[in-house]
Amino acid sequence: MTYWRSAGLSYMRFSAICAQSLRNSLREDFKAIAAKRSGKQIKLTFWKDGKPISKHIANRSRTPSSEKEA
Repeated sequence: MTYWRSAGLSYMRFSAICAQSLRNSLREDFKAIAAKRSGKQIKLTFWKDGKPISKHIANRSRTPSSEKEA
């Protein structure tokens, strides 16, 4: 069993903790670059009668206020 699983974490939560720790450890000039790439993207495909009818990509950028809430 992996250590993140034995700690009661899902892989997604473990990965988010590692990413946040890495971003927090960066120098200030690199933090700005990393902040631009930080965010979430969801790809949705709507299906009807077993065939895709439309695709949608939703982006959500992280802002400093949303990071404090998380």
